[in-house]
Amino acid sequence: MLGWDEYVRNLLADGLCQDAAVFACSCPRLLAAKQQGLFEQMSPQEIKVIMSSDRKTFLVKGLTIGGNKCFVIRDNFHMDGDYTMDIRLKRWDSNRPCHSIAIARSNKVFIMIMGKRGVHGGTLNKKAFQMANYIRRSGC
Repeated sequence: MLGWDEYVRNLLADGLCQDAAVFACSCPRLLAAKQQGLFEQMSPQEIKVIMSSDRKTFLVKGLTIGGNKCFVIRDNFHMDGDYTMDIRLKRWDSNRPCHSIAIARSNKVFIMIMGKRGVHGGTLNKKAFQMANYIRRSGC
């Protein structure tokens, strides 16, 4: 199995993503991330909210990633066979575009990827799902 940094490099390699990270599911901690990326700035509380089975709270109050507010587009994170979530950063300023983010989990880790400007969320979801599925099949 590759080291977690290798997974991050692999997720960034095709040029579709501007940020990627791998997090532990069992405790709120970052395992690997693109240096100086948004995901590297996530707090333990933000990670706990994503992992929580209480989905109602963040659907009502909202979700933050690295302190940035997000819209939840689709949440199948705890749905057997899918284990993904699609979110989008809220635009806080007309000069800064909002970006799609896909989250997918395996048994022990979850990955997050943020697309570059113009990359569709469905493309990211598929990429995240395939990587998480690969990790799941490899026993992690």
